Amino acid sequence: MLRELTAGSVNRILQVEGGWYATVQAPLVRSAEEWAMELLDQRDTLVQPGYFFDFDREALLVVSLLTPEDTFGEGVRRLYEHVERAIAG
Repeated sequence: MLRELTAGSVNRILQVEGGWYATVQAPLVRSAEEWAMELLDQRDTLVQPGYFFDFDREALLVVSLLTPEDTFGEGVRRLYEHVERAIAG
């Protein structure tokens, strides 16, 4: 579902080999923390900044794969809509 919802997006999914989360590379126009806070404040969507998981690159967002399917899909849609609007101006 994540790959399907991200097709054609400016975001990209880092390779997933299994586990309970996926990592998304957002555009480098904001830090991971800025993206995460905006998503929570403006879109009621919770993602974790990558540094919580010891990633040393910026703009990495971690999404839980344990979320119920409908909630997950809505959250991913909000994530991508927010990022697309933010970079469009």
